[in-house]
This record gives sequence, C-alpha cells and structure tokens, in this order.
Amino acid sequence: MNDLYELKTTNDILTCIEDAGASITRAEIAKKLKLSRTTVSTAVADLMQLGLVQEQNAALEATPTNGPGRPGIPLKLRTDQWYAVGASFHTSTWFFTILNLAAGVVYRHSLKLPALTPEMFIHFLLKGLRHVLKKCPGRLLPLIGIGLPGLIDDRAGVILHAEDLGWHNIPVAEIVWRELRLPAVVLNRHRACALAEFNFYKKVDHFIYLGIDTGIIASVIIDGRPLTGTNHYAGEIGHTIVDPNGPQCQCGKHGCLQAMASLNTLNRLIREEYHSNPPSLAVDVLLPYLKRGDFIPGEVIMDAACNQHPVALAALREISKSLGIAIGNLINLLNPQTIVLGGSLTFSRHELLTDLVREEVTKYAMVYPFSVVQIHPSRLGIYSGAIGAASLPLERKLELVLRATQND
Repeated sequence: MNDLYELKTTNDILTCIEDAGASITRAEIAKKLKLSRTTVSTAVADLMQLGLVQEQNAALEATPTNGPGRPGIPLKLRTDQWYAVGASFHTSTWFFTILNLAAGVVYRHSLKLPALTPEMFIHFLLKGLRHVLKKCPGRLLPLIGIGLPGLIDDRAGVILHAEDLGWHNIPVAEIVWRELRLPAVVLNRHRACALAEFNFYKKVDHFIYLGIDTGIIASVIIDGRPLTGTNHYAGEIGHTIVDPNGPQCQCGKHGCLQAMASLNTLNRLIREEYHSNPPSLAVDVLLPYLKRGDFIPGEVIMDAACNQHPVALAALREISKSLGIAIGNLINLLNPQTIVLGGSLTFSRHELLTDLVREEVTKYAMVYPFSVVQIHPSRLGIYSGAIGAASLPLERKLELVLRATQND
C-alpha cells in the first residue's frame, strides 16, 4: 500500500467486513462505501494475501478471479492466522488473554502475586507475557495491550500514581520493550474493562463503566467515543465528594467516593463491625482473613453477602448509598443508555450489588433519564480487563499486520 489514501480505503473496507460479520460481498461493500468494484476487489485481494480476510466458502477461494471480482461471495474476517495479546492487573493478580481477529478468546492465563510490590508486579507481568506468547497459535499482532492500576500516562506507558497501592512512576511500556522487544500500549485497568464491556453492548452509544475496586473510576463513552479529558484525567469519579463530612481519602480530601465506597472501605467497615459487635456464626468465611490481618477480596465479601452474612451484607448496603449518589449524578449529567458496574465485587456476576445500587439510584436520578438507563454487573468477568487491553491491538490490526509483514 503505497499511500495514505490507499491505506485508509483498505482499512475502511476491512472495517466494513468486520462490522458486517460474514454477510457482505464485494458489490455490497462498493455500494456502502461508494467505491468502485475494482478498488474494492484490489483491496480485498490485498487483505486476503495478508491473512486478514477470507471468502466464506473455502472451496471457492481457489477459483481464479476474472474481471473486477466475484460480488456474490460473502467475505468475513479470517480468525486463524493473526492474534492479539492483552494483560490486565486486578486484585493482586495478572490476567492474560489471546484473542483472534474477531475478539474471540482462544487462551487465558493468570498469575497471582505473592506480594504487592512494584518488583513483583513487573516480574509476574513479564513471566505471564512470555508464557502467553509461547501459547499464541499463529502470528502475533506486534503490540501488547496492558491494563494498569492508577493514573496512567498512556503516551509514555507509565503508571504515574497508584495511590491505593502506593506506587509511583513505573515505566511499564519501556520495561516490556527492553525485556521482550515488543511495544506496549497501556491504559487504566478499569478503562480496559470498559472497552471490553462496551464492545459487548454493540448497539449502545452512551455508556458508562464504573470500576469499583481499591480505587473507583468511571469510563465514559459518548456517541461511541471515549471521553478522555484535556490531560486524560476524565472519569476520576473516585475523587468526587459525596459527603463533605465523610472520612479522609488518601488524596487528602474528605468524603471522596473512593473513601466511602471502595473495596478498602468495605474492609474497614467489616473490621469495625467485628471489633464492636462480632457475629456469632457456625461457619464464618470472613473470620480467617480478619484473624490473619489479611485484606478480604471483593469476591469473598460478595459471596458471603449473597449467602446472607450479616456483616458483609450490611457493609454492601452502606457503600451502595454513596454509589447511588454518584451514579444518580452521572445519570442526570450524561443521560447514558447503559451503566456497567465492574470490579471484583461484580466479576462473579452476582446481581446483589447492582440491585442495592439501583435501589439507591432511584433516590437521586431524575425520573426521565433514569427511565431509559440499564444498570448491569460486568458480563465478561475477571478477564474483561485483559480482553479490553487486547482489543487495542485489534483496533490497529491492518497497520500492525503491515508492520509485521514488512520484515518477512
């Protein structure tokens, strides 16, 4: 492809085939994009040679092409040659995935850190990537997508601040390049989850993902495009005030949503209740964590609450009040179609937190915008961040395949 126009035209044709699934012909592409059949046939031939596109009937692929093409044969993405790798970090664990060109998961892998230190964080990222790269069943799109905790400089590939972990200035992309000789594109882990969940709800244009973990962040998509802000800080809803008289946040302010409704807050509420009024239960799944002084994972708290553990359920009800205020304000301000609650409390797909939050939201959201919004827990589970991170190379597949094949 010799010029930018040809590259753009070919990419538009590839996107058209991808969006259509397996039911679009050369003639239909030409009509939809207002291109000549010759232009479409030439681009399709290039895409087939690159291993990105194939005809739906494999038997017809060997048939010689005459004239401008065979408009009656449906085209589809080829999913058995090129693959994307993504990684994302959640609740002390790295999650890795390999996707085919249709964003289908072909391999998953996870590694739990023995200690939450920057050194362990990087060591297990590299260990997991080396493992996954060996498992890639075909050719790799030469770009790794990585979901990271904290405030991210996505251009430099650096974790600037991860306040809840106490980490600062970790040059993740630079380290991955140095160790693996592969470029990396990075984003906040909750934004990675948001990409995956947004792609799941294909017909939604106005979408919010609220990631609830040790930190809280909102990823907002308006008219199908992410809202990033002037310096990529949009969505830091965890540091909006929901109660000026509330507890002090790590940022120094009082009553931040993060100080009122995060996983750290849940742990604090549970510890305080056990200190003042411990429950008497025959089997108590939370007690071993408290005796050891360990952090209670979100999925453990959620499972306990769903089984009517009185302290876990009361703590969930308490954080739901603050989440209801914040989400009600988001609905009034942005009028979304869909809000997805993510993070370790929802990766198990339990509806309990969603039901509690929805009940609270009715107190704060205006009736008309609330009438059209759907609030759901994460549908893709704990691997959603890795899937979303891997979707970033997929968005650039033509560019990346051309780059990879230049060295063939």
